Amino acid sequence: MKAEIWAGLLHGMSTDDSTLHTRCNPSWCWYRKAEDNGETPGSHKQHAGNFLKREVGEKLIPKLWLQSTAVTVSAMRQTDLLRISKAEAVTSASLKYRRKSLSTAKKVKRHQQEMQEGPTYGAGMD
Repeated sequence: MKAEIWAGLLHGMSTDDSTLHTRCNPSWCWYRKAEDNGETPGSHKQHAGNFLKREVGEKLIPKLWLQSTAVTVSAMRQTDLLRISKAEAVTSASLKYRRKSLSTAKKVKRHQQEMQEGPTYGAGMD
């Protein structure tokens, strides 16, 4: 989603002198459609008036870049904290004790079943 937003922003800042269509998708960008069809793209004045003046865009881009980076870093920190808390929960002493006791109980139950069954196969048995 972020890539499409940047593509739209740069698309709107494009001019005949400075085309900024490298991130555009040919499904919606007339410039990239023409390039993909082997045609020479027409003038920006014919197809799209600049809805964003270049001067405004150049001032806006650094702010958007910093905000998107801050959001990404914040999300990464939250993900890390969640991962760490889950790992700590799994390795807590009480959970280790519980897992060990459950494992021991399963082993005891299995041993009792084997003792009740008796030998089920072996060399020389009919």
